[in-house]
Amino acid sequence: TAAYCERNDPRIKAAVLMCPSLAMSDAGKLSKGHTSTVPALVMVGREDTVIGVEGNAAAQDYATQHQGPAAYLEIVRGGHCSFTSCDLYNAAYGNGIGPSKSLDGGTYEPLDIAEQHAVCNEYGRAFLDAHLKK
Repeated sequence: TAAYCERNDPRIKAAVLMCPSLAMSDAGKLSKGHTSTVPALVMVGREDTVIGVEGNAAAQDYATQHQGPAAYLEIVRGGHCSFTSCDLYNAAYGNGIGPSKSLDGGTYEPLDIAEQHAVCNEYGRAFLDAHLKK
């Protein structure tokens, strides 16, 4: 999604990036600076062990350095799977759903997945309403 925003694809009017792999994609090019002006909401789970500390930092930098309207949402007790429906088939999936490994090597108890989804939905809806309803 971020790459399409960078190309200023006219089909993209706003973007919601959930646990984006900005530090890994395209040799980390998007985490080192970009020119997109497409409104962007960037969501991460603080304990995301897939994109890790580097990925979360790149996501925050993307939002902070964004050339257009941007917002950054961090679920403090969330992980990579906080933005999925994996809980429907495994309530203990991990990485933000049920008991999960933390970035420091320990474990943590994520915010209830229904609450995580409610936060994402409310902020996502408000962001999209603000940037798509005119």
